[in-house]
Amino acid sequence: MSKQGNSGCRIAALIVAGIVLLFGLVVVGILWMFKAERSHAMEAHNRAVEETAAELRATSAGQDGSLELDAADWESLKPLGEGEPVELKQFVLMMEDPRATDLARETFRQRADGATATWHLRVEDVWSEGGVLGASLSVPYSLKDGNVTRHSSLSVRAEFGEGQRDALIGLRQGDAVAVSGTLDLSDDQTRIVDARVVSTE
Repeated sequence: MSKQGNSGCRIAALIVAGIVLLFGLVVVGILWMFKAERSHAMEAHNRAVEETAAELRATSAGQDGSLELDAADWESLKPLGEGEPVELKQFVLMMEDPRATDLARETFRQRADGATATWHLRVEDVWSEGGVLGASLSVPYSLKDGNVTRHSSLSVRAEFGEGQRDALIGLRQGDAVAVSGTLDLSDDQTRIVDARVVSTE
């Protein structure tokens, strides 16, 4: 009777151990699958971010922070929609388009004024004046039209809040910087107000 009791206890213990082991294996398997799926999702996200950044670098600015434009780009230039952010390439092309009508230019400037913009620019100088932190920025560009390539530059003034001081004091003349803010074209200058430094290169 005692032997049967011990044998029954052993069998019950083995069954419980088997159930616990099986449960543990299921939990480990689920955790492994979750980790693998999360790792795959992170890889896909990082790949998408890098592709977007590479595309932005290719279409917005060269390695030295300059734009390389072609007259053929004018054919694909679309009117700026109400409330749309203004791309740097789009802005320069519109300002340079010799075939743009006065109405098209006027409408573009009206819609661009007050629109958001994130532009990759080159640092000329950073200063503080009358409680305003500011930066003189530029984007050199080349415009190829047939066999002729013309070189020029767009000057941009950016105005920052005090909270951007630490980001600004690290900038040096000639640095490439991404600045985001609101376009202000009200005084025939190209200004970015409420600006913030997004990234530096």
